[in-house]
Amino acid sequence: MQPTIPGTVSIRTIFLSSLLCVLATFSGCNNPHPKKDIEANVQALANDETEWLKGKSLCSADSIIGKTEGEKRILYIFNFYDCPSCINNGFAAVQQIDSIAGDGTVKAIASMFQEVSSTQRQTCYKGYIYIDTKDRIRKELKYAPTPMLLILDDSCRIEDAFLFDTSSGKEKRLEAFIKNCFSLSKHS
Repeated sequence: MQPTIPGTVSIRTIFLSSLLCVLATFSGCNNPHPKKDIEANVQALANDETEWLKGKSLCSADSIIGKTEGEKRILYIFNFYDCPSCINNGFAAVQQIDSIAGDGTVKAIASMFQEVSSTQRQTCYKGYIYIDTKDRIRKELKYAPTPMLLILDDSCRIEDAFLFDTSSGKEKRLEAFIKNCFSLSKHS
């Protein structure tokens, strides 16, 4: 396991994004299927972005949403500075999961927000939104990009993650994540 150093997420993301841009630029040369290659590269980058989160402990979740013994939890974490369409897409996924598993299955957590009623109106989300006023979760995750969906096991370790971004192919990744939510909940 590689040691995590504060700030490496940003540098790694910038490096991988730059590498992806270079690959995307040159993959079109003499290639009859450049779009498929670009989508494959984006998919690989997205997988790398979530793999480093898996297995990490997220102890601060208990202090925000309360401790639940022996239960897996699904968290949706978003930040005041996230793009509005990304936040909206995240809440659409939350509502999709809640409509299948029951209201309140996904715990929505706002980071760096003082007031969330406007977000609730904008997204038509009627559930409770927890507020992480001290930005503890993002600090613990070394400021991983948000918004994100996380599945935590009963000991607050991340089992799976999905980052909302603007890349193509996210629909398939989100569908796989949602299926994973339900397959994991059957084992708890």
